[in-house]
Amino acid sequence: MEKTVLQNSYRIKRKLPLNYDEIVDRDKFITECYEYGETYLYRLKNAYVTPYGVVMSNWRVVKEAIYSYQEKINFYPTFFKKILFNKVRKVPGLSVTATHVWFPNYYHFTTECLPRLYSLREWADKATLLLPEGTPAFVDEYVKLTGFSKVVKIPINELAQAEELLLTTHTATSLDHNDALIREMAGWYKARVNAGSSSFRGYENLYISRQRATYRKLLNEDELIAALAPYNFKVVNMEDYTVQEQIALLSQVRNLVAVHGAGMTNLMYMPEGGLMVNLIHEHRYDPAFFTLANALNHDTVIIQGKAANDDARGPAFDSFSVDVPKIRHYLDLYLKR
Repeated sequence: MEKTVLQNSYRIKRKLPLNYDEIVDRDKFITECYEYGETYLYRLKNAYVTPYGVVMSNWRVVKEAIYSYQEKINFYPTFFKKILFNKVRKVPGLSVTATHVWFPNYYHFTTECLPRLYSLREWADKATLLLPEGTPAFVDEYVKLTGFSKVVKIPINELAQAEELLLTTHTATSLDHNDALIREMAGWYKARVNAGSSSFRGYENLYISRQRATYRKLLNEDELIAALAPYNFKVVNMEDYTVQEQIALLSQVRNLVAVHGAGMTNLMYMPEGGLMVNLIHEHRYDPAFFTLANALNHDTVIIQGKAANDDARGPAFDSFSVDVPKIRHYLDLYLKR
């Protein structure tokens, strides 16, 4: 096993939300400082890989490559059972892996898996990328955009056996980010799609709707959209756009208002120093987009909405309403011109 340092350790001090003092239970999800250790590149021989990027080499699970969602799982029975029943697909030559269990989610793939894939881009024309079978279209789009053309998709009941494998350890813990890496990566993908020649002129102010989603909807969205109209906000549903179009679209945006959800991930492609207004359930303590916005030096406002309590699965799924006059107040104060 070869192991080299890919990225140095870092420490980040974030800008607190502009309305920090009014955020209820802010200490549960808003932190000013974050630090993370070094990121490593591993080169392994004859390694077994699950569809979700868990790796076993020399009969040892590589714990450094296991994501936080998976740390308590004993993977050895899975490996040994599939090996015993010959559920193994051999992949000759050099391979790379950069997925984890939440890869089908746009946010988790783009901010947690994609930085690792981006870090391996210099091998894109040489290596075979190992992915789970049934990847969402956006994953395939990002893979192509990154330059990987040789892809092996692993069925859920199989392992890949890579003759030689490259993998990177994770670049941050869940819902946090390596700010410098995110900025570099976002700039690289914007250049790949030639975002500067975007056809989305006039989209400086954007509202991302979740009305087509099956859960976590904004109950008074019509009221909000009407209130945003004098500020010339465009209303979009991100599922209407390809990955390249999403990158080009957000590269024009200075002010973003959105319900907490995966579509907000694209704020990483906004020009630095914008404004993000995050509409979130009053009992959901999720810092994902606060931390991501900080990576691009965006100002943030977090508006906690009134719970509908109509979904037994809890705040991550429950719909809510927001205080629209309050949102207008903060736009009057902080809208980027």
